[in-house]
Amino acid sequence: MLDQKFIVDGSDFKNLPLRSAIYARTLGIDSMEMLTSRLDSITKLVREETTWEPVVWYSDFNRSARCLCEQFELQEMLIDASDSHAFDIIVVGRFSQMARNSNIIDYLLEDGTLKVPVYCIEEDIIVT
Repeated sequence: MLDQKFIVDGSDFKNLPLRSAIYARTLGIDSMEMLTSRLDSITKLVREETTWEPVVWYSDFNRSARCLCEQFELQEMLIDASDSHAFDIIVVGRFSQMARNSNIIDYLLEDGTLKVPVYCIEEDIIVT
């Protein structure tokens, strides 16, 4: 089971003035429209349902979530979360946008790599 310290429902702090990072990923060479739509949908939800301010957007186009080495924007976001403290929370449509491989999930959650909580709009934790 994933550590609830990092996978949050957001209800406890939707009214706090947090700075949010928006992350989306797609796989498939014809998926740029889908990527833009995901980013727009997440941003709209953050603006309409929380008091969080979207301050930075990260997106991996045509990248698999099975290997962290292919997700360059995700890597940058993780660095920014720990080094620059540019945001307080990461917002994704689904956690599988960040990771689908149990080794990556363990790396993000158990090894202390993920320095800020993640708000998943939809719950779909899939470990393969």
